[in-house]
Amino acid sequence: IAALDNEAEKIKTYMQDSGKQIFSEKDAAEICGFSQKVMPFSLGNHIADKNRPAAIKTAELMLSNGEEPLKLLAEISFTVEKLLSAKMTAGDAIPPGFFSPWQARLYKTKAARHNASQLARALNRCIFVESELKSSSKLNPSALIRQLIAEITYEQKR
Repeated sequence: IAALDNEAEKIKTYMQDSGKQIFSEKDAAEICGFSQKVMPFSLGNHIADKNRPAAIKTAELMLSNGEEPLKLLAEISFTVEKLLSAKMTAGDAIPPGFFSPWQARLYKTKAARHNASQLARALNRCIFVESELKSSSKLNPSALIRQLIAEITYEQKR
């Protein structure tokens, strides 16, 4: 509880000093000292939301800022695993690997936009992309990541 009190005090002081009325994600990043231009987990969130343009833009920004393609792949595969786990778990049960009911509800809501077989294929594609990134393949790492994102976020026309 002492740690939470300390964090709450930091936020209170920040808000008083800044004169702001609303505390945003940007404010949290500033207090935590993030120097990166992309918020943590934003790539995974865009993928989970099937927001292809934002996901590709975020991936390109991360790569241009010097992030390793394998780090992006880790975030992508983590997101796909969570979505698939949420998709395959019935009712209000908390899927394996989730820490809280709210996290499970969030992923179950996002997983509803995805097809289970598409997510399973996406996991296999993540394994393939990982092997390509770790090999002496001549394939462009940025192109591999963009293609993977495009496949996961593909929306079938009805």
